[in-house]
Amino acid sequence: MRKLVDYIKQSLLGALQKRGWFRHSKESTSFLGATIFATRGAFFRKYEKDDAWLYLLARNHKNIVDVGCNIGQSSMLMLIGTENRLICVDPNPRALSVCAENLIYNRLSTQVNFVNAFVGEEEGKEIEFFTIGAGAAGSMFSSFAKTASRHKKSIYVKTRTLDSICKQSNFIPDLIKIDVEGAEQFVLRGIGEFLLKNKPAIFVEMHSGEGLGIEENTSIVLGWCKQHAYQPFYLKNGTILSDPTIVSRRGRYHLLLLADGVHYPEYLKNVPENSTLSSLGLN
Repeated sequence: MRKLVDYIKQSLLGALQKRGWFRHSKESTSFLGATIFATRGAFFRKYEKDDAWLYLLARNHKNIVDVGCNIGQSSMLMLIGTENRLICVDPNPRALSVCAENLIYNRLSTQVNFVNAFVGEEEGKEIEFFTIGAGAAGSMFSSFAKTASRHKKSIYVKTRTLDSICKQSNFIPDLIKIDVEGAEQFVLRGIGEFLLKNKPAIFVEMHSGEGLGIEENTSIVLGWCKQHAYQPFYLKNGTILSDPTIVSRRGRYHLLLLADGVHYPEYLKNVPENSTLSSLGLN
């Protein structure tokens, strides 16, 4: 019954969107003495494991690339109350437009450049991207985007490398955030000399799914770290992750990749997994 209701709902939304109708319900939230007005669910997500980490990382960095920004959840968190500069990147044009709308409503858009592309290891390749509407779980892997796959919804998008995006904008990030539903390895492979010489911190949400187990995905990322003189810190406990079997029971988790010689940040040491913004004393 639930699948039928979901199918009817998505079919109706799809029909309306083809006619130019888009529904972006808004809500207001108070944060740090300011009123945040944004698309419902775009701020103060109750169950996100990374919000406290991202908040602290963003307050200790200035130039950030948000790879997989979707509708701006993490972008808003990393911008509010700062003078940070961001590049927001997403392959889904509908999601990216909602991200821009949210940042405009909150007077943050002057700090941001927007790039509609799939960040990968090659420049100018066309790939199929499974997504529906402005959905958060879009992926190049159909098994990672179950709703879109079930409804046979996908778009074709061009790939860009992170090096080319930043070089074109003359933007030198000190923090890169990656949340790309299983395509983490491809984003990392597109980080070349232009970015590596500045040794940015890289915050990665690791995923697993059908055809890509968490140990396999982890092994690939650990291999990239070894090749490029980076250390992968397991954010759950702040230690270097050297054995993929340690995360074998995880569906997803978070890594902080730091260049060799860069110490794990003191400000993260007492922030356990699942920490909320409220646990940091923020409201």
